[in-house]
Amino acid sequence: FGHLTGDALLKQVARQLQAGLRATDSIGRYGGEEFLFVLPETTLEGARSVAEKLRASIESLAHPIEESPSLRITVSIGLAALDPDGDRAPSLTDIIAEADSNLLTAKRGGRNRVVAGPMVAA
Repeated sequence: FGHLTGDALLKQVARQLQAGLRATDSIGRYGGEEFLFVLPETTLEGARSVAEKLRASIESLAHPIEESPSLRITVSIGLAALDPDGDRAPSLTDIIAEADSNLLTAKRGGRNRVVAGPMVAA
């Protein structure tokens, strides 16, 4: 559908995702069509619940592109959480790598799903 349509679609997805977050949460475009969420003071199970709600809200977007009313979009989400009982402080790179690994697992598992792995030591 071209770059302009793709950019418009990403903006629509970002608005939908932002609407599903709390005021204390953050979202940003991480690269390409990837977004990064930060959900402070949220357990892994709480993050999984939020992520599933966001996944479902994107899946239910009606007619995201006027040129193709039958098009449906989905998202795959990989989660990472800090282990408060861990014996070392992970780097931001460690946390993002864990989330990215879980995202790849979600994509390989059929897409349109949420995958959370083990907690990263804090």
